[in-house]
Amino acid sequence: MGEAFQAVGSTRRVLFIHTKSSWIALMPLPISPMDRKLDSHLAKPSTGRLHLFAAFAFFCSLAYTLASLASYYFSAGGSFAFFRVPRMSPVFADLRQLTHSSSCGSSFWELLANTSNCDPFQRPFNYTWPSLQLLRSLGIGAEGTELTGALFGVFGLIAVSVFVFALTKGRTKGLLIATAFIMSFPFQLAIERGNHDVIVFGVCLFVPLLLFPPEGFGGQTAKAITASALAFSAVALKVFPLVGLAPWSFGLAIRWPDRRAKWIPILILVMSCLGVLIQIGDLSQIMANTPKPDGGTSFGFLASYQSRLGGMMAMILTAFKAAVVVFIAYILRSDRFDGLFAGSQDDQRLESSRQAALMFSCMILVTWLVSRSWDYRLVICLGVVPYFANIFDNASPALKTPKTSICLGTFFLFYEQYVGGRIGVVSDALVQPALIGFILSFLLRSRKTWLASG
Repeated sequence: MGEAFQAVGSTRRVLFIHTKSSWIALMPLPISPMDRKLDSHLAKPSTGRLHLFAAFAFFCSLAYTLASLASYYFSAGGSFAFFRVPRMSPVFADLRQLTHSSSCGSSFWELLANTSNCDPFQRPFNYTWPSLQLLRSLGIGAEGTELTGALFGVFGLIAVSVFVFALTKGRTKGLLIATAFIMSFPFQLAIERGNHDVIVFGVCLFVPLLLFPPEGFGGQTAKAITASALAFSAVALKVFPLVGLAPWSFGLAIRWPDRRAKWIPILILVMSCLGVLIQIGDLSQIMANTPKPDGGTSFGFLASYQSRLGGMMAMILTAFKAAVVVFIAYILRSDRFDGLFAGSQDDQRLESSRQAALMFSCMILVTWLVSRSWDYRLVICLGVVPYFANIFDNASPALKTPKTSICLGTFFLFYEQYVGGRIGVVSDALVQPALIGFILSFLLRSRKTWLASG
């Protein structure tokens, strides 16, 4: 017959026999451990380069943000704006309302009733009394604004990094998600303003992470009590987390499989509600004092450019947004979109990220429906990203178009403000409602499986 040799390909070895006229492939040979190692080695360069790029981008985002915070700290009266983040002078403007009010002699009720105003920008006071009392108890006043604002930003970086890396499957993917979020306009705006949404948002990130730790349920009681304390703190400092924590924990209480441990979601529900009950009499005035943007750098169903379009056109735009939400939710109810919403229930990391997505989806949906907020409130959208990033990898190729649309829409939502101009109208009128429709569909599909084991 002639001579023979083995050809090693990317997936298998093949035995070739040389005849007088040609080489003939006779049979595939078993794949040896050395072949597997060679294939793995050949496949690594592109993956390795992507990981190095992701790591470099992540550390650049950290360096950029820390440089921003240093600039805000050392030149509080300056006017330089990183990229297109609008910088108020002095910086940490939202925090200044709290710190200046903390160091002045006015009581909380005088500030809330607008009979006294200690804000350097003369804005109506719209913070809760636990927020003001916390700063006064810690002795933080106007002179501590810069340091406190810088620490807010550092805490935000730590909370985002821990949350993303704990819940995202794949280190490279986690690095890319963390980088994209840290560099996003909402997060950069929040830290420039020194808005304590950064603290409240960071605290909320740890609640599902403690209750459903990716590594399992070790130390369950301590983690549950800590999560409950964090839930109370988040709602006491800023009321809006209640709209995510309350329905999420209520759903868990109904579906919790271990009756002896049902006290865990109930405790979180009770503590979340307690955070509101201790200030129930102040809520109407806080809402009245809260600014209500109506478009541009805003987030909300009712933010319909009323001051620019007039009443009738604003109503038409609001109706259009509602139609987009209903249309997207209706389309996604089909079974062929199941791969966009569900993954293996046996994967603890996937279930942990799903619980975070459920909690933050409730928060996003209700906040968008009932309030009008500045774009820094969009930071809460990070809570749903790890779960969908995890399951999108396993989605059917037939779902490539909707999956890509959702990813691009989320990226657009985080970055369109850097472009400015009329592109914000596209976000407010189309992208935000479309993503809300997706979140609504996710919640409707999850109502019977709030817990994987429920």
